[in-house]
Formats: sequence, C-alpha cells, structure tokens
Amino acid sequence: RLVFISTALVESVLGKGFLDLPAFNLAEIIAKDSKASSPIMMVSVPGFDPSGKVTELAQVQKKSLQSAAMGSEEGFNVADKAIKAASNAGTWVLLKNVHLAINWLSELEKKLYGMNPQQNFRLFLTMEFNPRIPPNLIRLSRVYVFEPPSGVRASLRRSFAQVLPADRTDRQPVERCRLHFLLAFLHAIVLERLRFFPVGWSKKYEFSDADQMCGRDIIDSWLDSVSSHGQLSNVSPDKIPWDALRSILSESIYGGRVDNEFDHAVLKAFINHLFRAESFERDFPLNMESSAEHSLRSPDGRKREQFLEWIDNLPAKGSPTWVGLPVHAEQMLRINRANHTLQRWLLLQGNTGTLKAEKKKEGEKRRASALINPLADLGAKVHEMLENLPDSLEQLQRSEASLRDPLWRCYDREAGFGKSLLKKVRQDLSLLSAACEGTAKSTNEVRQLIQDLTTDQVPKAWQRFAMAKVTATQYLGDLVKRLEQLRTVVSCSSLQKHRLWYGGLFFPEAFLTASRQAVAQEKKVSLEELNLLVQIGGDAPPHDDAFEMTGLHLEGAAWANGQLVVTDELSVALPLLWLRWVHIDSPEFKQTADYLRVPVYLNTSRSLLITAFSLKTPKDIPNAVWVQRSVAVTIWTKQ
Repeated sequence: RLVFISTALVESVLGKGFLDLPAFNLAEIIAKDSKASSPIMMVSVPGFDPSGKVTELAQVQKKSLQSAAMGSEEGFNVADKAIKAASNAGTWVLLKNVHLAINWLSELEKKLYGMNPQQNFRLFLTMEFNPRIPPNLIRLSRVYVFEPPSGVRASLRRSFAQVLPADRTDRQPVERCRLHFLLAFLHAIVLERLRFFPVGWSKKYEFSDADQMCGRDIIDSWLDSVSSHGQLSNVSPDKIPWDALRSILSESIYGGRVDNEFDHAVLKAFINHLFRAESFERDFPLNMESSAEHSLRSPDGRKREQFLEWIDNLPAKGSPTWVGLPVHAEQMLRINRANHTLQRWLLLQGNTGTLKAEKKKEGEKRRASALINPLADLGAKVHEMLENLPDSLEQLQRSEASLRDPLWRCYDREAGFGKSLLKKVRQDLSLLSAACEGTAKSTNEVRQLIQDLTTDQVPKAWQRFAMAKVTATQYLGDLVKRLEQLRTVVSCSSLQKHRLWYGGLFFPEAFLTASRQAVAQEKKVSLEELNLLVQIGGDAPPHDDAFEMTGLHLEGAAWANGQLVVTDELSVALPLLWLRWVHIDSPEFKQTADYLRVPVYLNTSRSLLITAFSLKTPKDIPNAVWVQRSVAVTIWTKQ
C-alpha cells in the first residue's frame, strides 16, 4: 500500500504524469550527454537486451561499430584490440554482457584513465545487475537502467515511442496502424503477466523488444504482400492472412521462448483473440472479461494520433483483468513483496548477530552479554523442535505379495525416505542443542546450522525433496504432518482405500505411476490404455479402483455444481476428490473430450508440473477465458 500511496502523493503535488519517464533517446544522449572518456553503461534485467538500440543507431548514423561478447579469453582479446583501435579512429565499440567479466572490468577501468581518445569515440557496455561491478567504473560512466515498463499504458507508450515509429505505422494501407496497435497490446500483455509470476507465467520468460520488432516486420511483410507493397490505401480485414500471423507469433516469435505447454496455451489464447478480422470492428473487446466494469474496448481509430490519445487516457494503474487475470491478482504481488521484505530483514538480523562475535580480533575483550549471544535463545527453540518431532518411523511389513504391489513399493519408498530424513533432522538438532549447552565443539557445520535457524531458514541438508520456499519453523511443522500420514499408512489395512493427503507425499509423481500400474495389473491392460479421470466432490464413486485425496486447491477459479465457476479469490480449497484410471475406450472417458485440461502443480510456485486434470466448464464461457486466467490445481499449499 505504501508504494501506491506514495505514487498518488507525488502526482498530487508535482502533477499527473511526473513519474512517467520520457522515451529513451540514445542519439540525443550521445550528442549532448556523453563524452569519449566516459563509457555508456546500459544495465538491464535478465531478458532485456539494450544492445539492439546501439546497433540500430549505428546503422542509421552510418557509424563504424565493433562489438564483442564478453565472458571468455577470446572476447577479452577482441575487446582490448577494438577499444585501442576505436579510441584512435574515433569510432564506436559495443561490449555485451560485461557482468560475466568482472576481473577484466577492473583492468578496463585503469585503461580508461590512461587513454586519450578521439572526440567521437564511444564505448557502450551492456550488463545485467551485478553487485561486483567496480564502483569507480560506475562513477566514471553514464549509467542507464532498462526495465520492462510497469503497466499496460506505460508499455503501449514505450512501444509506440521506440518500436513503432510514425514512419512505420503511418504507411499505407491504413489497416497497418491497427495491426501495430494489436501487436503493441499483445506485447504489453506478455510483459505485464511477468509481474504476476508465477500466476501470469509459470516461468520468467525473457520476452524483449526484439520479439516485438520481429512481429512488426512480419506484419509489415504480410500486409505489403496483400496491398501491392503499400500501393493500396485500404485492405479488407478478410484479406489479411490471419492464420499466418497467428501461427508465426504463437509458434516462432513469442512462442519460441515458451517451453511449458500450458503457458503456450495462454499465449495462443491471447493471439487467437486479438489477431482476427473482428478486431477491426467498433468497440472490439481487447480482453475477454464479461463485466462492463473491467472490459477494455479498442479505440475506434485509424491513425496513429487516435491510438496515442486513447493510450494517454488509460488509467496509470491498469486492472489485472486487462491481461486475463482475476481482479484481485494485485494482492498476490503485495503479499510476495511483503514476504520478500521480511526474508531480507531476517537475513540482516542474522548477519548482524553474534556469529561475527565469534570472529573477534585477538586482544579484543569479550563481553559476556546475552545481547551478543544468540545461543541463549536458540537452545530453547531447538529443544522445542526436538520435542515436536517423532523419535522414529516404522517401515511397512515386507512380503513376497507386497513386493509385487506397486502401491506398497511406492509407500515403502516414502516411508524409507521419511525415516532417513527424520534421522538427519534429529541428528542436526541434537548437535545444535549440544552446542548451545556448551558440550559440543563449534564446527563449520554447527556455525551454519546456527546461521540458518537464527534466520529461520531451512538448512540445505534438509532440502532433499521438492518443496516451496518456507521458513525452518514451517518446514518442521510440515514434516511432522508428513510423517504422521506415513505412520497411518503403515498401520492401515488397505493402501488403496487410504484417504491420502496428496501434497504430503515426498514424491507425488511416483504415486501417480504406482496407482496406474496397480490398476493396470488388476484389469490386465497396458499402461497406455489407461487415462486419468477425476471426480471433485459429491458421493464416493461405486468403484474399487478410486483413490481418495484431500488437501488440493484451485487457483483462478472455484468449483460448484460439478464445474468451474468464476471467482475473484486467488485460491479456493477443493472438496474431497477421487482419481480413477479408466480405459481410453470407456464412455466415461470419452465424455471428457471437450473438458478443459487444467495443470496440476506441486505448489503455488508452479515450478514442478505433476499432471493435468480434465475439468468441466460452463457452456456459456469459452475455454480461452479459463486459460487466460491461468486456472491451475495445487496439491500443497502453505498453511
């Protein structure tokens, strides 16, 4: 909230639009705001490459430009020779990714102080954020930071200022300007959804201006082919090769960066909605939001000035619904930002703790004070952790019949892994407890444990299975629940009828394989003939091959009356559900042919895909709406 209130305060005092940065004009910077002895440092986030701006300007101004990619000895030699030659000739040098050559940058700093370059010499350095960049080199340089624009309006403005200039958009036919606008809006969507990671995209894909430039060139090429190379002033929208544009944008330009099938479905849903003949109709909806409050209609214009006026009238703070997400998705950003801030504070607290007190210089007097002794409070905390953990975990009874059961083998592996992990955790906590009491030596291992648990971080030795980012306290509470489930599994009479907390398994993917193998053995069919069927809520199915599960959550939608329903909640707990493996030729499986495939992830980070459920959707809402909302199921959620 502080960020939004501060923004409103600044704009109310200094005027609306004060925080909107002007377009980056590299030509003006070189001419008026730089000199030969000061490098131009272009710092960017991963995925944004500003080197294209330098290359493009060099071509326009017909400047001699030598470039080199840093990170290897060969690159160092090329860079040294290029700088020496260019400084004498007064030409330009572009060094890319110099953050990969930190030691070489220190040498470059010394060379720059001893150089007497020609007046027209310019040195461009592109890099990602890195705290090891020599400070003196930063002071010597003109530094410009490049980040993806925040908000749809800012992204559209930037696109028309830097990628879609007037000499490109105002060319005939007049339909070209609207196509460029649709491309700019698509680019704004893919960048804005990165802010909502991991809901917007499951990975931080490196979309950049280069993608938009390629899209612009493709659109111009196809449009020229149907307008006699721009000689026709108008082209019917039906004559535009929409299939070709959609295919190239979704499979090559933007889709070439996406390697998650469900993220690719999201991208295709936006491209298929925007790039079609209906986009030239009046009040065409740019998003698929049904409510009038959150619906965004395209401008009824044909000229560049009309589109720019529409962009300027957009609110600075857009709605998540513009990019297909639930209206309350902004809350997720605030929660993530708050959690990140708290984690940094904990790290600062640990770094200023008394671990440094153990490394005092010789001769310095030691102070026997609780203020500089973290072990005083840590000992009680560790003792409580040990008391909450079980002493041990029993294994499943082994027999010849059980060894042939895939479910038994799966649970036996879970129990064996849980027993080994419990032993390691108890061993580390016991060692730390002894160190707190002064009966054990302070080794490097003990010091690291003190550091981790003082800052409430999970020690690396405990991170033996895929898990979300949690504190050490949350980790131990979750581990106790997992071990308790395994204890009930060991004592239950039927593994198949056991109600399973699916997210509480250490290896949930292995359970899917084991259950499929068990059903295949029972029905005497091959694994390829079985497909997954899910029933959410209701009465238990009258089948012996159903696996009951609990603890799953649905993101981006809710579940009611046997189908998905729209909700503004970020996450909704699902009722009991049952998984069944059914034959691919069975009628019950065939009726799910038009259902929506929803990804099932391990947790809200969406980093590990487990499987996919086929879920029923309302007939009056297109499946593309659910795809754009990034509807997904998670099997584990932080309590």
